[in-house]
Amino acid sequence: MSRSKMISIRAVASVAVFWLAFGTASLEAQLAVSGPSKVAVIDVRRILTESEAGRVALEALGVMAEAERTKLEALDKEVKDLENKLAEVALSLSSDKQDEMAAEIQQKTIAYRRAQDDARQKIENSQGERFGTIESQVMPLIAQVGEEQGFTLIFNKFEDSGLLWAQDSADITELILERFNALPGS
Repeated sequence: MSRSKMISIRAVASVAVFWLAFGTASLEAQLAVSGPSKVAVIDVRRILTESEAGRVALEALGVMAEAERTKLEALDKEVKDLENKLAEVALSLSSDKQDEMAAEIQQKTIAYRRAQDDARQKIENSQGERFGTIESQVMPLIAQVGEEQGFTLIFNKFEDSGLLWAQDSADITELILERFNALPGS
């Protein structure tokens, strides 16, 4: 390794060590000023499955998904019926007629795939809208409980929050559920 590369690596390592030391000292200073941290977790899935508003939203999404599934099954049956018909009568048809039927199958297959994409998008949009409404009602409650009980941080128990473990006593889901269900119109 050349001397300039070794100097460069040492310089980077020195900066990294300084940054880590400064960052740790800074964090320790912040915690010393603000006092001990108090952390809580919330199981958002429980909010969705156990709150009245969440159950209504999930039920509506289930009904929508079932209706879309029924439409897709009908389109899929059309494609399969055409494929079966072509297979049955292929030998008795001219090549032009076979090509016409194959083109019709291809068009129906494309329509089926588009319908799948449209159904998925429709359900995702509805889910985002419904869950967004719930989130807009729950977030102020979480902030309120956080302030009232002096929490420094509140994590979502099951999302990509970086949380790996929490004591059951840190879970405030039940309190949030009670307050959310008590809101008028939820």
